[in-house]
Amino acid sequence: MSDISSKAAMKKALLAVIFAALVGGGIPVMGKISLVIVPPTVFTFLRFLIATLCMAPFALPLPKIDRGLFIKILLVCLFATLNVTLFPFGIRLTTATIG
Repeated sequence: MSDISSKAAMKKALLAVIFAALVGGGIPVMGKISLVIVPPTVFTFLRFLIATLCMAPFALPLPKIDRGLFIKILLVCLFATLNVTLFPFGIRLTTATIG
């Protein structure tokens, strides 16, 4: 019985990885297309809004963490935010070329 559930779990995990790869691979293309219509600042705001709405149920209630760990998490989040914020501006200024 355990072997069957293990195979089912592996298939489910493989499908999740394939789905994540397809979605992740399409993000730059969809970003370039959407930036023709939406300004980069609005695009970034919408990305953060959607991410917040998707992640909020997993983050609540807030866990108790010490100050040192909070500062480390804050720095990582700031760099990640900078990356996500500058991405639309970079995509808007590039051209699609092969080679």
